[in-house]
Amino acid sequence: MERVNIVWFRRDIRLKDNRALEAALAGGLRVLPLFIFDTVILDQLPSREDKRVSFIHKALTNLNSDISALTGIKDSLLCLHGRPAEAFELLLNSLGTDNSDNSANSVNSVNSIAGVYCGDDYEPYALERDKEVAALLQAKGIGLHKIKDHVILSPREVLKTDGNPYTIYTPYSKLWRATLAGDRENLLKSASLPALAGRILPAAENFNSIPGLADIGFNECESPDARWSPDFSIIDNYGKTRDYPAIENGTTGIGVHLRFGTVSVREVAAIALEHNDTWLGEIIWREFFQQIIFNFPHSATSSFKRQYDLIEWRNDETEIERWMAGETGYPLVDAGMRELNTTGHMHNRVRMVVASFLTKHLLVDWRIGEAYFASKLLDYDLASNVGNWQWAAGSGCDAAPYFRVFNPTEQARKFDPAGRYITRWVPELQSKPMVDHKFARDRALATYARALKG
Repeated sequence: MERVNIVWFRRDIRLKDNRALEAALAGGLRVLPLFIFDTVILDQLPSREDKRVSFIHKALTNLNSDISALTGIKDSLLCLHGRPAEAFELLLNSLGTDNSDNSANSVNSVNSIAGVYCGDDYEPYALERDKEVAALLQAKGIGLHKIKDHVILSPREVLKTDGNPYTIYTPYSKLWRATLAGDRENLLKSASLPALAGRILPAAENFNSIPGLADIGFNECESPDARWSPDFSIIDNYGKTRDYPAIENGTTGIGVHLRFGTVSVREVAAIALEHNDTWLGEIIWREFFQQIIFNFPHSATSSFKRQYDLIEWRNDETEIERWMAGETGYPLVDAGMRELNTTGHMHNRVRMVVASFLTKHLLVDWRIGEAYFASKLLDYDLASNVGNWQWAAGSGCDAAPYFRVFNPTEQARKFDPAGRYITRWVPELQSKPMVDHKFARDRALATYARALKG
């Protein structure tokens, strides 16, 4: 019988440069790799055919294969399905219960867990989940060790001189860059990966390694490759190509990989520093929104600027349905929505246009748009999605002023001048726009002004 550490994979589904894995191995104990299919999250998904779940399944298969290649063990990744605290309770109650001949080198040979190591997470649900799991473990004398991993600088590391968090991007970005420059070697240092042979504990026969998608209630569907490799031709030209949705290789497609940690953000930042400062700025925006959701958790469900909750949204259901279906009569808006519905992806420039259209032209509460994106986006990340939707609606920190209303027709002329992106997704002749731009803009300005006059 032995004591082991658990490494709980969450937003870091990889071996390379994994700081939680490094910490779990540092004590000299063997390690049990664990992933939990969290039913709190999965039960909220509107469809049993979810590209993100398929992507995660691919990533876990790759992770298990990578461990096997280094250890010679076929199945080392233990996967559980349920509420995380309940999954841990099940695991802890099962330790040491199998006295079969095969148990001496498996989960069931474990006498106790020394510690659980995982990457830190800063979103409201994650904090509640970790609090619940930590309490369960603490009652059994086990520590939950959360290691900074999916950001370069945590929400606690970039603060004003008075100790308060930034709410404006530009000064945050300047300090973020200065902090990185002052400690670049340490902040971008890759976690070491000791030889894993003899250090990883195999899963037992009475536990699943990786269940099939059907076993957790989902159908297999098309999703991106779960391994990312840099295309430097895209990265080097990112500043020139990122705004043009017709350019198929104008962006890197790295969002989903950063979301689920199939690539290290430190690796990405090092590439950005070497190749493209504009691309680095996208990483900083990501971390800016992470620290906003952590320091201002109310912004996940309410306007960051609380007076914007006084806006009298129209929330016309028929208009919302036409927006969702890509049938607004504005070609760029419709192309974006159809791309999203088909692929789980939408070009970033187009995301701004469709979000502005919903909140300003149709006067629909930004939370409705945020929820729809949450149900569809492959790279869905609560902090970034909420931050960007509130930016478009004018209700967020450092948001576009409410009187900025994107003109979808002008945006199409500027960023899809040949209509190649629009034609790809909206091949039919367009119907009349569902609302006149000038009328909608004037209506939005008047509605916002009424709410904000106090």
